[in-house]
Amino acid sequence: MSKFSNAVNDLIAIASSPEAEPTEIKAAATLVCNAVARPSRVELDEELKRLADTIATADLPGAAIIAICCGAIVEKGGNPDISLEATLSRLSETLTLAQFFAEACEEAAADDEDKDDKTDDSDDEEDPVQRFGEQVAEKMPENSNAYHSIEALGMGAIAMLSRSPSARKNVRKEHPELAALAGDLAPYHERAYFLQRILSVLDDERAVVLHPDQKKGYRIRMSGVGTNFELFILLADAVIGDTAQGWLGGQKPDADVVAACRDQPAEAAKGKSTVGAFNFYNWKALYPDGTLPAPGDYSSSKDWIWMEGIPADITTFEGQRVILLGPPPYARVLQPGRCFDGMVADVHVDSQMSAEEVEEWLAKLRNAPR
Repeated sequence: MSKFSNAVNDLIAIASSPEAEPTEIKAAATLVCNAVARPSRVELDEELKRLADTIATADLPGAAIIAICCGAIVEKGGNPDISLEATLSRLSETLTLAQFFAEACEEAAADDEDKDDKTDDSDDEEDPVQRFGEQVAEKMPENSNAYHSIEALGMGAIAMLSRSPSARKNVRKEHPELAALAGDLAPYHERAYFLQRILSVLDDERAVVLHPDQKKGYRIRMSGVGTNFELFILLADAVIGDTAQGWLGGQKPDADVVAACRDQPAEAAKGKSTVGAFNFYNWKALYPDGTLPAPGDYSSSKDWIWMEGIPADITTFEGQRVILLGPPPYARVLQPGRCFDGMVADVHVDSQMSAEEVEEWLAKLRNAPR
């Protein structure tokens, strides 16, 4: 038996013991992670199966530590699908319990503010979990455990989800509640915020892109795009080109910048950035005459697609996301990089639209009720 398998045996034995302390489980998990370098993909996957069973049955703190250990194994080449379902099942119940804990801390903070004391006003702006977590934990130990287990469970889940587009699509179908649960907890817990983001990533998503001024349009497909910063750079790369060949005019982003948004580390951009080639609008920005607002018309910003958002925020029209492009309102500097390092992003054009198709789409949009 290999050093890696022996380390997994020890971790499972310790995590399965009701008397085990989190520090013991963490130490055993560290030994597993340190032994990951040499095993084959087959061995990695075999041990992931055993660890997945333990995630399902161990007490929550131990299950969370094993989940992040599985995430580390996946980062080294293990199959991301093997331990994901067990992790997500524990995550669902954990997010719910953690939400009750965070809300109890919020209530404790509100009660404290109502008291007629002379405490410093700066307390009102502090994290309610940080201020009252220990106090609330005395009454809600199980919920406190859940809140503090989100970090490890969430990191493990993100490592798995970022490396499996099929898993992300399946989660949205089989666990639609998870994104909402993570979103509810996001104001209190940073890891929940990133969970909500990755659970909202679109994969194999078709969209329509129209440039009303240039009378050109494209049917695109996107997968694994974590932020609109990434989308703006990758889409500009996909649609800018030779105008005589049906592409949009403009300056393509640097190839290194594009690579850092697609599948390479941020360092691949070599310190370079790019300036946004377009302003991005939701379809409701289109005026009845088929034009977009002037670039400097900030009253239309309610219909902008903001860089800080995510592709899932883009408004749908007849069930399909529509992106309208216009001139940029100012020189927006876009920094390259991916929200999730393990997730490969892709934006490509399936087909160019004919002039007639573009006009048909613009007519539908401008005549549609707002």
